[in-house]
Amino acid sequence: MGKLRLNGKILHMPGRWGPAVPCARARVEIVDVDAPGAGDDRIWSGNTDNNGSFGGESSEWQDVKTIKVKETIRNPLWPYNSFDIEVEKTITDVSDVLSLVAHVVQDTAQGRKETTLPFAFVSDATPSPPVVVPWGPPQPPVVGKVNGEECRSDVEIHTKVVAAVDAGRRPITMEIYGPSVAVFEPLTRTQAQLREWVQRKLGIFGRTDLMGNRAVAEISVGQLLAIAVIILCIGAAIFTVLVGLAILYAIYKGYTPIRAQQRTNATTGETYLEVTMGA
Repeated sequence: MGKLRLNGKILHMPGRWGPAVPCARARVEIVDVDAPGAGDDRIWSGNTDNNGSFGGESSEWQDVKTIKVKETIRNPLWPYNSFDIEVEKTITDVSDVLSLVAHVVQDTAQGRKETTLPFAFVSDATPSPPVVVPWGPPQPPVVGKVNGEECRSDVEIHTKVVAAVDAGRRPITMEIYGPSVAVFEPLTRTQAQLREWVQRKLGIFGRTDLMGNRAVAEISVGQLLAIAVIILCIGAAIFTVLVGLAILYAIYKGYTPIRAQQRTNATTGETYLEVTMGA
């Protein structure tokens, strides 16, 4: 009988994402496969870390069996007076050969992926060769669109808007999904409502004696939107900042008017933000 010191790694199959991308936060079970009818043994289970690594001490992998043996009982006072009895003993099943597989399960945005593959144990001190699962890394959810093209990060949204502006494409339509929809809600207000919101955020609402208040009352819609975006970006999450910078870049390049409105996806019921620039 024995326990194993496991040290393994799970990788995604090679693809456009690279040749050896770790399979992070996947569920792993190491199973010792026995002869038919003997029953397989799960000797370890756990999760991979962000590097796709896992490890730890397993439970006993080798099966045991019970056999009956004869033992002779002797009388210590009269050695010639002895008798045999039958007793049961538990011994290691030498026919049980180490044969390990790794069962890997990973939940992705595209559904649950799972597979069972051979797992080569070398020694307690030697890491096992990586197990390569037959799927790529899970794609992050779609967080927005630019002119109908899906974006899976704030950087991608910003990059696509800037590229469209530099290419002179008009109009540019940007869609934002998720929590940031609520953050950009002030941009969907009427011009008068947005102007009041800006004045209140600047602490000058109702102050007719202030030159700054008169300036806010007289600036163009594009300038008003630019100020509002700047206010929204102060102290905000990086997602809001990058999306805000994309809008500011469009305004700077003359992509006006800019209209923002909340819409509802007819299929999912999800509310999203639609920003049209330079229509």
